[in-house]
Amino acid sequence: SMTGVYRKQWVGLTGSPESQNLSAHLPLYYLGGGIGININNSLTGVHRNSKASISYSHYLSIGDNGKLAVGASGGIIQQAFNGGDLRAPEGTYEPGSAVEHNDLFLPRGNVNALAPTFGAGVYFKSGDFEAGISADNLLELSHEYALENGLSEIQMKRHFYFVTSYRMDIGSYLSLSPSIFVKTDTKELQTDISAILTYNE
Repeated sequence: SMTGVYRKQWVGLTGSPESQNLSAHLPLYYLGGGIGININNSLTGVHRNSKASISYSHYLSIGDNGKLAVGASGGIIQQAFNGGDLRAPEGTYEPGSAVEHNDLFLPRGNVNALAPTFGAGVYFKSGDFEAGISADNLLELSHEYALENGLSEIQMKRHFYFVTSYRMDIGSYLSLSPSIFVKTDTKELQTDISAILTYNE
């Protein structure tokens, strides 16, 4: 199975968010699990975040119709900043001359850094009920950028995700599947509530 997504927000505004995502996965029956890859690229203003990862999950049968899957992922993240497009209050930006921010913490041109990333998750499904919990950036590693005043560091914070849904049949042809998706870094919390109505499968 392969999925591709392109998203553009706030069309017409300079520096508006833009992202692309490509994912693919397939079962590995002889190992009792599955493998997947994910490639993601997002651009917001002068900041670009690119990530490539590979995942593996192993599943176990529980009871008559339950399945428990445990998975882990590893990959690499590149963060890049185009400092030439930044404008600082004390900067000098004459046409045809070099960019001068007069700020040692702001890069004059493009800077980028690489760091590994790791994640893990658990997923359970039984009949019409399913739930999962996962986390990424488990080690909270940092990106280090070479600037005029030395190294600048940005730490990737650990994030947790929880999702659950339940499918309910409504008559012979309709089914409703409400779901809740919670995301948090232990400081901020975001909750998405949705429902999918299905007609005749």
